[in-house]
Amino acid sequence: MMKKTLLMLAALVLALTSGANDAYPPEIAKWTEADLAAQRTRTVKLMRDFQTAVKAGAGKFVIPPGDYRFDEQPTRNFFLQDVRDLEIDASGATFWVDGRRRIDLVSMRRCRNVKLSNLTVDYYPLGHSQGRVTKLDPAAKSLEIELAPGFPEPVLPLWLERPGQVKAIFFDEKTTRMLPTRLDWVSRLEPLGSRRYRAEIRNNSPFVDPGIVKEGDTLVLPYRGYRQAVALVDCSGITLENVTVYGSGQMAFTEEGGEGGNAYRRCRVVRRPGTKRLIVCSADIFHSTKVAKGPLIEECEFSWGCDDLINIHGMFSLVSRQTAPDEVLAASIIAPEKFEGEKLRFYTFGSLAPKGSATVVSAVLEKDPAARADAAKLPGEMEAAGMRSAGFYGREFFLYRLKFDAPVKLGRYDLLESFGHSGNGARIVNNYFHDGFTRGILCRGDGVTIENNRIERMMMSGLYMASENYFLEGAGPSNVSIRNNEFREVCMSMQGRKHHLEGAAILVYSAAADWHAARGVQLCRDIAIENNRIVTAGTFGIFLANTDGGRIAGNTIDGAFFEAIPPDADRLIRANAAAIYLTESKNVEVSGNRISNSGPDVKAPVLYGPGTMDCGPQK
Repeated sequence: MMKKTLLMLAALVLALTSGANDAYPPEIAKWTEADLAAQRTRTVKLMRDFQTAVKAGAGKFVIPPGDYRFDEQPTRNFFLQDVRDLEIDASGATFWVDGRRRIDLVSMRRCRNVKLSNLTVDYYPLGHSQGRVTKLDPAAKSLEIELAPGFPEPVLPLWLERPGQVKAIFFDEKTTRMLPTRLDWVSRLEPLGSRRYRAEIRNNSPFVDPGIVKEGDTLVLPYRGYRQAVALVDCSGITLENVTVYGSGQMAFTEEGGEGGNAYRRCRVVRRPGTKRLIVCSADIFHSTKVAKGPLIEECEFSWGCDDLINIHGMFSLVSRQTAPDEVLAASIIAPEKFEGEKLRFYTFGSLAPKGSATVVSAVLEKDPAARADAAKLPGEMEAAGMRSAGFYGREFFLYRLKFDAPVKLGRYDLLESFGHSGNGARIVNNYFHDGFTRGILCRGDGVTIENNRIERMMMSGLYMASENYFLEGAGPSNVSIRNNEFREVCMSMQGRKHHLEGAAILVYSAAADWHAARGVQLCRDIAIENNRIVTAGTFGIFLANTDGGRIAGNTIDGAFFEAIPPDADRLIRANAAAIYLTESKNVEVSGNRISNSGPDVKAPVLYGPGTMDCGPQK
């Protein structure tokens, strides 16, 4: 296997070093197989020295400057497990890996109080490709591209084996910025020879919205089935400082499970200088799942991601069976939870209608094979019943027998909302986030602070705080501070401008099964949106729904719905266009907001939709 991999890489090196190269600067493009071999040898020594230092209980380890290539055993990746109280300084060091390998480049598991600083991460070859559009064929609903020099050929059929794995993201030929197409995916790639391909786009976005994509523009092919640059699992007190990521097989930074409280300071996810690369990550930039204490993200620059720049969330659990008046079997996915002593809230799947709450007095992992087999049927049953949810599919699940302090009345498929592992207390402050294909920040949980950030050129919402059925991501945000942020050119794509769930500079709500705001429900609590500046939004400046308690005050909104609403936009957008829109909310103060230069279709500066009570008084 090792010999085959090295032969394939050697062939690729020959291709990369022949002629022009848009993917790497000249000093890297000219690398030979001998250079790569020297990097591997350097990496073997690094990992040997590092393991020796860890076993000796060293408090600090310095990685010598240089390029390090991680390939197969014994240097598959930079792996830390059960490491505590260690500082790693990587000044002048760059870690490299083949972007098409399914392995996290830096992997930490069950680590505590580890600091990694001054590292640079890049991929050679890259895990995505890009090519110039040479032909648009509206009649055939296809287009042709020629791959840019230095970028790898798509790995077929792997990249298209499952739908939704390769987004169709187009970039302007002159500005190299994302074009405002709607959310869409590549469904077919037909090799034509000489690095040329015919592509079909699943929902025909280049032709449904004609004139946005032109011949000469670039189509990026970001396959999202590879792995992360830095991945933390069941960790706490980790600090990443001055870490620069120029490329990733999927995401730049992920954290999953554990006590959390990790810090990311002055980290940069940016295009590599001296190249013509258009993206950095094929999916999110930063993703935090089921971490007890949320992260600190401070003075970072995140950019050029093909999904959300930041996503922080817990997960709803699904009721499998109620086994006693005060007991249920519940399936929890991705990472284990503690539950015991926690007050859970219950909701009906789909409508999110509340079904009460209770405190867990005991939580035991259920190992009975019959009970687990019954829970494993949940996704199939839900799909058959039209209860669409992607959150559970293909996931490891943990089946808990939960006993409560009082009787409950719950049915199969009902949702359990837990705040125990929802990224509570996350702080996102003093950052620059720009140029993302979907949302800037997604965040849930309790006690979240989002302040003094600059968010620019997002194709969908700048800030999106929502709990929903489809991905099972929760919990409903509460006690949130959104203050002194600046949003410019957000909700710019056809997706953002036509669908209300994607389109607001600041959007807070709870999504029912149809993705509209749930009726008569307030999962969001005590949301403060104050002193933010919003300049040029494709739809609403602020959209707040399903909220009990909060304040929208002192914000400046200049240019909500800056252009005419597209004729095929969601009916709720057309009927309720406003700089500030509230619905299904109560006890929210609205005052002192300065609104100017709204677009021609705006009905009023502030609108109060169905289900609002005691909100205002600003009109």
